[in-house]
Amino acid sequence: MAYKMFLFLTMASMWSLLLPLLFLGLTAPLGSSALTRENFFDRIDLCSGTLPGTSSFPDVSKFSCAMKCSESEACTAFTFTVSSGTCNLHYELDLTSHLCAASSATMLHFQKKSSIICLNGGHAIGSACKCFNSYVGSQCERLALDCKDIISSGYYGDALPGMFSIQPSRATTPFRVLCNPKVQQIILDRYYNVPSFNRSMTDYVAGFGDAVNDFWVGLEKLHLLTSSMSYVLCVQVSFGTTKYQRYYTKFVVQGAGNGYSMSFGGQYDPSSVALPMGDCLTPLQNVSFSTYDVDNDGNATYNCAENYGGGWWYNQQCSDCNLVGKVSKSATRVPESVDDVFWNPGLNRTAAPSYVSVFLFRS
Repeated sequence: MAYKMFLFLTMASMWSLLLPLLFLGLTAPLGSSALTRENFFDRIDLCSGTLPGTSSFPDVSKFSCAMKCSESEACTAFTFTVSSGTCNLHYELDLTSHLCAASSATMLHFQKKSSIICLNGGHAIGSACKCFNSYVGSQCERLALDCKDIISSGYYGDALPGMFSIQPSRATTPFRVLCNPKVQQIILDRYYNVPSFNRSMTDYVAGFGDAVNDFWVGLEKLHLLTSSMSYVLCVQVSFGTTKYQRYYTKFVVQGAGNGYSMSFGGQYDPSSVALPMGDCLTPLQNVSFSTYDVDNDGNATYNCAENYGGGWWYNQQCSDCNLVGKVSKSATRVPESVDDVFWNPGLNRTAAPSYVSVFLFRS
């Protein structure tokens, strides 16, 4: 009995020496023993300076520092300063914002490994994943379906508004879109007059622009989005700080075989965030999209896209609005002019909009 007790105490003493090494992933294989090279901590690069949620212990070893962190459920990482033997424990769940390009030679940083498996480059933070590169889900297992997915995931707040890759259910490959947390999915932004909107059908199908300048999402992307899920389209026309809006429910853009024609189920006025304006899109339903080089407006003597300065859904009378023309830098416009931005129904025909935006949000 005494021998068994001695053996037990000896094994316990050996384990107490090996455990910190296991935490640091520094143990070597011991024959056929189960104590193989385990990793309880990952070596990480952190910026120097004070990190949030930190407590300090002087004159300790690296292994003691690992033990202190492992014994605390709240501790997520630790820093060991080689020269002074100082141990700093960190309690912030997400330390990725402090990542640096290179580690310090005198400061060693280790972060606790998590039991959760994060896919597609996601980082395990405690018992959860932090996703990157437009991936969402509890394990970063899929690309976002749309901007609503990006915004509601909670992973990308610092990157919004911005460009993201999404893959709606009808899309076979991902594509880039402009997401904004206030309005979800930007379809058209018109303010800077850069780049030009007087472009070919090829450009309008693919999309052009970016988050810095003006933007058009692209007809094929609109088709894939609106055929994958139900959306509301909002048109917003601004005169300085005064905004006017019109909403169109169940907005759908057909595919190339149907000329990228558009339709919608109904319409309504905005709430208190903006003033109402009239309807311009009803007469343009179910007509093919037109550009200067692909004229589908049905008017044999007049090219609406060429004269309006951009691609749009035009009928034989063209359109009582133009969201793709040039944005005037003057407060007024000539009512007879058609190559500048305007929306006539319900608005002052002589007032020049300073900014127009069209966006989709999930209904």
